[in-house]
Amino acid sequence: MDYLEEKYKRNCLTPKELEELQRKVREMSDGQLEDRLFKGWQEDILDDSSVSAERLAILKRKVDKSIFPKYRTKMLISWGRIAAAILLPIFVFATFYFYQETRSLSSGEVLFSTFAEEHANLTLPDGTKVTMNSNSSLTYSPKDFNRDERCVDFNGEAYFNVAKNKSVPFVITTKDLTVRVLGTKFNLHAYAGNETMEVTLEEGEILVSSRKEEKKLLPNQKAVLNCQDGSILVLEEKRPEDASVWKNNELVFIDEQLENVIVALEENYNISIHIKGLNIDSDLFTGKVPSNDLLNALEILKYSYHMDYCVDAKDIYFSKK
Repeated sequence: MDYLEEKYKRNCLTPKELEELQRKVREMSDGQLEDRLFKGWQEDILDDSSVSAERLAILKRKVDKSIFPKYRTKMLISWGRIAAAILLPIFVFATFYFYQETRSLSSGEVLFSTFAEEHANLTLPDGTKVTMNSNSSLTYSPKDFNRDERCVDFNGEAYFNVAKNKSVPFVITTKDLTVRVLGTKFNLHAYAGNETMEVTLEEGEILVSSRKEEKKLLPNQKAVLNCQDGSILVLEEKRPEDASVWKNNELVFIDEQLENVIVALEENYNISIHIKGLNIDSDLFTGKVPSNDLLNALEILKYSYHMDYCVDAKDIYFSKK
């Protein structure tokens, strides 16, 4: 058990080891599980260096409000509810989140989600690896997953490395687009409310479908869905890996309309950008913008277009100098 738990914390469990760890957890009583978690929290050295002080303070306030002045058992339950509602980009609470997930197998769906400026790595029960970008969510039903199909509901952006299984297709459903695969690597950009959604394929072969049509994608191709009319445009991509550079905390743009750059920043940082005195429909932008440093990103736009800006909470106002 200790060996499997340590491998889980390092995100290097094989699918068979994951199943074994899940089985062991299900066999534990609530008291045994509580004691093991409490012992782990006391002994483990947790790396919280990639979590901002502001985020930790928010979590602490939520926990304090929920648990005090209750006993230790209540504390574990309350903390579990908070930890299960979010997926931190590091494994600070990975062990407990895993326990919470396995104990909810019979009660419905499992949700993974990220906040602004957060990334998260997760491994699904079939061995599929998913790297989620900020403001994204993935939901699946453990009861039905990996039977006839491996179905997940998704909103946001993620890089999928789908485990190969020809007899059980992997199906991703978004608001306007469905992606069907057998085993492949691709980037999916599918935020609900956007005018377009994109799938960029690196390896393998996938089918993308909308309410209007279905298209097959081959390596080095990108499918662009028009969410308004359901049409799908297939384009050739010389560098498909550029679609997932956000995993390295970068947003890369090549001759991109400024309007689209702004949309990408708004999605990533969960902000609203307002621009006065500049035609954002015709201006093009080429360059890299950090996805984890809002101030630096704003400074790049400022000097690229000779603008000033001011910040009002989550609203950013740009104007000509």
